[in-house]
Amino acid sequence: MNMGWTTYLMVIQTFVVLKLTGVVSWSWWWVLSPLWAPTALLIVALVLLALVAIAISLLVRNRLPKDPPQEIAEVLNEKSVPSRIDGTTVH
Repeated sequence: MNMGWTTYLMVIQTFVVLKLTGVVSWSWWWVLSPLWAPTALLIVALVLLALVAIAISLLVRNRLPKDPPQEIAEVLNEKSVPSRIDGTTVH
């Protein structure tokens, strides 16, 4: 069901009229909830999404190896590195 702006404003207007005439004894927070509730739900959803993203990044970070693979360590520990196209090394 697609609720247009006219229907949305009529709901708010109806709640305000019911409150002012004493038909409902709701708090003004609940009477005006159609105004703030969608924004509040969006903020809650974004915070939950951010928390899930942080949790996933922490899980992925903890699963990565802390030490570099052996091949990378060997290359980094070499004293001489080939610097010419023919493969000869410079000392």
